[in-house]
Amino acid sequence: MDSLSLINDLLRDNLIDKKYIDYLKKYNIQTEDIIETLIKLALLKKDTLIDFLIQGVHMHEYSIEYIKTLKFLPQSIIESKLHQKSNTSFIDLKNSTDYSMCENIDINLMKQNNFIAINIKNKNMIITSSQIDINLENRLQFLCNKQTFKIYLANKHQIDSLLFDIQKKDKFQKYIKEIEKELIINQDNIHNDSNILNLINLILQTTIDSRGSDIHIESEEKKATIRIRIDGVLKQLFTFKLDIYHPLISRLKLLSNLNIAQKRKPQDGRFTHTNNNIIYDIRLSTLPTIYGESMVLRVLHTDEKLLDLSNSSMSEHQIKRFKDVLSSPFGLILLTGPTGSGKTTTLYAALYFLRSITKKIITLEDPVEYEIESLQQVNISEFGLQFAQALRHVLRQDPDKIMVGEIRDKQTLDLAVEASLTGHLVLSTLHTNHAIATITRLKDMGADSYLLSDGLKAIVSQRLVRKLCTCKTLYNIPKEIVKKFSFNNEQIFYKPNGCQKCGYTGYYGRVMISESLFISEKIGTLIHQASSSQTILKQAKQEGFITLLEDGINKVKSGDIYLHELLGVLNYESI
Repeated sequence: MDSLSLINDLLRDNLIDKKYIDYLKKYNIQTEDIIETLIKLALLKKDTLIDFLIQGVHMHEYSIEYIKTLKFLPQSIIESKLHQKSNTSFIDLKNSTDYSMCENIDINLMKQNNFIAINIKNKNMIITSSQIDINLENRLQFLCNKQTFKIYLANKHQIDSLLFDIQKKDKFQKYIKEIEKELIINQDNIHNDSNILNLINLILQTTIDSRGSDIHIESEEKKATIRIRIDGVLKQLFTFKLDIYHPLISRLKLLSNLNIAQKRKPQDGRFTHTNNNIIYDIRLSTLPTIYGESMVLRVLHTDEKLLDLSNSSMSEHQIKRFKDVLSSPFGLILLTGPTGSGKTTTLYAALYFLRSITKKIITLEDPVEYEIESLQQVNISEFGLQFAQALRHVLRQDPDKIMVGEIRDKQTLDLAVEASLTGHLVLSTLHTNHAIATITRLKDMGADSYLLSDGLKAIVSQRLVRKLCTCKTLYNIPKEIVKKFSFNNEQIFYKPNGCQKCGYTGYYGRVMISESLFISEKIGTLIHQASSSQTILKQAKQEGFITLLEDGINKVKSGDIYLHELLGVLNYESI
């Protein structure tokens, strides 16, 4: 714990004003002296700070040892107040998903008084971030049939986050109850499925409003769960009884024109959904499991902004060079990275840039994700073809540019390289971790060095890193880390905080980090000579090559991403 962290926490809770902090820094007041100066200037009440710190001790945010370092605070008063609160226990709500609420307590009452009345593991709790008024406590006991509650302290932001989730779940409960009533009347099935459709629409609307990309509907032994993936991370939406799960799955199958009786084989389907006058393409996949079917819905929105290379988070220099390569009449361009790294989005952005009435562009996909005007797009799985088979047929269609969804085997690679050397521009993806490593991977797959040196034009390797929300907060990093990554001593760093906009995650959207290896004449010669990866990297560096880590560090410096998040995505050694 340090003075900067305390200042940020006080700013976060609106206990001090940022303009006064800036004013004091302007006059060279050191960070460790700012709090004391604010108290002397009566811009922060000493009692307010003491209460705030004592609250932090109970919530494991501050240590008693740290408070004792603040010599300008009366230690006797602090010890007395700590003793007064010693009967109130702290609870960590970070992973609290298994809970029920007292239904008689209005969510607005909880929001106004910043508390939650819930039941966790058969224990009735009032969870608050500050002292509960005795009158409010009596009122809560009356509302919940005079049940006995134990009061717990919790982090204010965790309470805000849980209240936010509870508000979402309240909307679902309305339809769940209606469906349960109907199931009681008609035990075999639901004759009127309007409530099921309302539930489906609410699930889709909530996912879209939350910027979710995938919906996971999963059955367990005694319940079913719905989770949504937001910014690459799965978050539980709500759980419900298995008797509702079956009509929900059946209705989604009907929407996707699937066989509702088939439960032992995987099925794939699609349907469209309109939200706020925007049409979304919903791709549905089922998979049999030991407790029923697992269903995943991918939510796709063809937004032209997503298909603009200028919005790809590449630097202006990278975008210019990438567009120059895309404008080449022939050659092979590869996009690499693990699953979920955004390769497909970049690939579609490249195709969107290339589309022209004067060029014949054919894509081979499994499946087609976005439909783009002026392109001939082939869903190879519909015809029972593999990429290599389909590519042979495409080459007879007089194409100028070809997109192959993925190079999976030597046969497809050989055809792609051959096409790139016979007057076609070929774009594809490959599962490798880094741009330089891709050359080694291509050779391992059987590609000849002399053919690669002539055909290969560019390799772009990328990852997606969660972007910090505007509620981000300042923090200090250890001096050894500053030195390790050659940060400036005056560099400002940000970490996630959490607000309603970002769903209290601290992140809002994702940003791409990338490294682009453009095959110059010198690098082509090194590939032809079967030079080592280190030799190729050294030459690429001389030509301005920036690694994934370096591109990520630049985005850390600009305040877009959190350093620990970046290093986690890149599987970098722990700091």
